[in-house]
Amino acid sequence: MSDQDIDFEIADANEISFEKAIAALQQLARAGPQEAGPDYYDPIADPIEIRPAGDPTERWTKETYLGLLEAMPDAMVIVSDNGLIALVNSQTERLFGYRRDELLNQPIERLVPARFRKEHVSSRDTYFADPHMRPMGAGIDLFGRRKDGSEFPVEISLSPLKTESGLHVISTIRDISDKKRLEVRYRTLIEEIPAVTFMAALDGGVSEFYVSPQIEKLLGFTQKEWVENPILWYTQLHEDDRDRWHKEFARTLNLAESFQSIYRFRARDGHVVWVHGEAKVGRDSDGRPLFLQGVAFDITDRKEAEEALRHARDDLEEKVIERTADLDKSLEEKNMAIKEVHHRVKGNLQLISSMLRSQSRNVQAREIKAVFDEMADRLRSIADIHEELYEAEDLVHVDFGNSVHRLASNLIRSFRPEVKLKVDVSDVFLNIHTAIPCALIINELLLNCLKYAFPEQTCEASGESDQYQEPEVLRIDVSMRTDGENFVLTVQDNGLGFPSDLDIYETESLGLEIVTSQADKLDGSIDLKRSPGTTFTITFPANQED
Repeated sequence: MSDQDIDFEIADANEISFEKAIAALQQLARAGPQEAGPDYYDPIADPIEIRPAGDPTERWTKETYLGLLEAMPDAMVIVSDNGLIALVNSQTERLFGYRRDELLNQPIERLVPARFRKEHVSSRDTYFADPHMRPMGAGIDLFGRRKDGSEFPVEISLSPLKTESGLHVISTIRDISDKKRLEVRYRTLIEEIPAVTFMAALDGGVSEFYVSPQIEKLLGFTQKEWVENPILWYTQLHEDDRDRWHKEFARTLNLAESFQSIYRFRARDGHVVWVHGEAKVGRDSDGRPLFLQGVAFDITDRKEAEEALRHARDDLEEKVIERTADLDKSLEEKNMAIKEVHHRVKGNLQLISSMLRSQSRNVQAREIKAVFDEMADRLRSIADIHEELYEAEDLVHVDFGNSVHRLASNLIRSFRPEVKLKVDVSDVFLNIHTAIPCALIINELLLNCLKYAFPEQTCEASGESDQYQEPEVLRIDVSMRTDGENFVLTVQDNGLGFPSDLDIYETESLGLEIVTSQADKLDGSIDLKRSPGTTFTITFPANQED
């Protein structure tokens, strides 16, 4: 049977595995039938025989094996133990630019760049001393040299081949120029990003196998140091952040969540670097984690700015507290001074009141005596107002309801105990500059009610008393409320009523003069209802300047 009559079971060269090709060349070298081996092919310990389809008894010819060698998609070079090229395929000719006859019986170093030839001879001798199937130069970049002197990156697989003439090595050579160009583009892109990019394997223990050069700027360790020490990142992770990292990373693996967090690392020189990391776990079809890839950003400047801002805020708060304490102290001293003034005013008013009382005892005329007594009563009431303010804890927010209640109660008790008093002044707080005029107005209006509103004391002073019918209960109401931006103060009685011919602004009554003058001081207006009974309503702005 000729080579042309053989029906190949493996028709597509791309489907030919490297192990089967080596096994076929082993057959060629030994020129004898062998038993088939297991799924993993060891061409030295357990070579196999590949037969044509349809006829398990017939072996392939030498030309068939050579045809198989030519069908390989990669360049294949068979080298003897003395370093000379024994056999090449057509892919080798196309890849390196040499004719076959220019390579046979030439040193294999002809295909190696000149700068690597000396080292290659040593490596070749080492391989022949311990021949086994493996990639060449694992972990280093390999280059081939063409006839025109140009170089290109390659991947090379080595496999020993025993022949009757001695040990040979089969070199499978693949041009990886396109792959390298893509790698360069990818690395250029990655290394231009203003962040550290990283990738770590997870299927065989956490082993860092790539980190971008920006790591040196971030932590002071070179890219080489980082790759060679897979746990360096954990060593430099701040000790206070490690427990949190374990918990967050475990959650990422278990829940298939993206990883995002902020950690502190110690740089080579010991200073702390704040890092914002984001990563994603790559998984296989069964969901098992295979690798972790992500980016890390240096946010130290931001953290330091935040810390500086926090310190500034704390310093400001401390200064505000200190300044507030100073102001409180100053205000307290001012309040004490004001209280002292009120106390002294009250004392002086009481002294004058006592002097008037004493003087009235020596006056025989009833009208003059009444004037002295009225002045003494008025001064005593004003003194009580100052006493009330002297006892207030806060001169900016005087509880005016308590002050009015005490003032009115004292007046009722002194002049007409039978009069029923109702005070409705709740939740009204005034500063001292508003409280004094209001208290003086209330004092004068109450005195006016108690002296002139009821018949027992008005029968001689008014011709209208004969028409007045005394109510069963004598009553005086004092109220104060807010109405929008105003306060409304009302003093009302159910007595005789206010004389219809009396103008409060044109009167010789000292009490009414005090009422109108103090209302003007508050920028207020007075509304008077003369009957039944008398009602004074004073409306003034709630926002009074100090």
